[in-house]
Amino acid sequence: MVTSLNFKTRFPEFTSETDERVEFFITDAYLEVDTSWGTLQDIGVSYLTAHLLALSNKSLTSSSSIGQVASKSVEGVSISYATNANDSTYLSSTSYGQRYLQLKKRVKVGMVKLV
Repeated sequence: MVTSLNFKTRFPEFTSETDERVEFFITDAYLEVDTSWGTLQDIGVSYLTAHLLALSNKSLTSSSSIGQVASKSVEGVSISYATNANDSTYLSSTSYGQRYLQLKKRVKVGMVKLV
């Protein structure tokens, strides 16, 4: 089970976060990373939690959007970003999300569907 203490030990860059805030994102991550991950569940939760925290902190300090630029206009100074809920762009936007995706692929490869 991932706790704020062992999360902060793995990711010391988040030690300034309150335990309550870290636990909030850990809870969210467990909704995405279930027991089908087996022995990789806690590490998956840890990396997804780090990803969520990093994006949350980025949104507090930056107005930049995530995603590929879909269109631009010069005179009107307008930029549109492409979004796709099924796209890995969101998770690829941080190194933590990239590692999470690698782990997720390992879990899918290890799964065997019985008919």
